[in-house]
Amino acid sequence: MQNIIETDRLSVSYGSQKVLDNISYGFKKNKITAILGSSGCGKTTLLHALNNLLSEEENIKISGDIQLEGTSIYSMQNEILRKKVGLVFQTPVVFPMSIYKNMSYALSYHGISSKKELDRIIEEKLKFAGLYGEVKDKLKKSALKLSGGQKQRLCIARALTIEPKVLLLDEPCSALDIENTLLIEKLLTELKSGISIIIVTHNIEQAKRIGDEIVTMKSGSLSEGISL
Repeated sequence: MQNIIETDRLSVSYGSQKVLDNISYGFKKNKITAILGSSGCGKTTLLHALNNLLSEEENIKISGDIQLEGTSIYSMQNEILRKKVGLVFQTPVVFPMSIYKNMSYALSYHGISSKKELDRIIEEKLKFAGLYGEVKDKLKKSALKLSGGQKQRLCIARALTIEPKVLLLDEPCSALDIENTLLIEKLLTELKSGISIIIVTHNIEQAKRIGDEIVTMKSGSLSEGISL
């Protein structure tokens, strides 16, 4: 089975503290890989490494390599990498602007200026996230007024606007009720036909529900995957 992202002897240290330890692993294309592990074991650091966010931090040492479709991410401009590899944080990060501007921000940055095209993509992605019906009459209102579950679905919809190849999610349902959790799980399951998903979760039942493969992280090391 083809891998979309591969790590090769990836290690990360903050000062003298090693957080990731010699990880070599292939994440499958068009599958959901769920990463389980206790707090502080390195799960979030791994996600940030895959998006090359760590390179922007101080007092950090990174060794090894990460390849996206056979090309080292360290040879890519971050702007190009992050168009291909989207990241949704545990706490939804909505911009302090309207719902519409949240959705159009990355599109405009990447050169889409046609109002008609912006409207089309925004409606399509909000519908895909199951959010359009809830916000179609509120697109000009602040995204900060949305509920927690709506904010998280907005962040996923926003990440999808630029058609990434990989979507990274860091415990996206940890603060949500079961209804919103199930909505997001349904969305992710529908997404994987066209996108590869890597999700960090503390919830083993969630991993079983949506993961095509479950891997476990302990003390900065990643176990072999278990296909379900």
